Amino acid sequence: MDHMGQRIMGVVTAHVAPEREEEFLAGIREILAGEKPDGFLRYEVLRGRDGLWLIHSVWRDREAMSALRAQGKTPAALMLLDRVGATHSHDLFTIEVST
Repeated sequence: MDHMGQRIMGVVTAHVAPEREEEFLAGIREILAGEKPDGFLRYEVLRGRDGLWLIHSVWRDREAMSALRAQGKTPAALMLLDRVGATHSHDLFTIEVST
């Protein structure tokens, strides 16, 4: 299936220690206050139970996300998670259905 031009969601799953959550949220707010890359559409930060967090970033298409990654910079959210000592993993998804 051809996914060119299809919106992409980056999903980061992280475990943040309770004593680092305020620092984490302040860092997220700082990221969101900065300049947004071309093709970036939306950011969501979800709090679960027991220190579980999900970070969703939605992009216009894979090409927009790839162009940012081609610059060789570590994504700001991943640098923040490392700074607050969070364990994390990430993946990419194509958005097949959305309202």
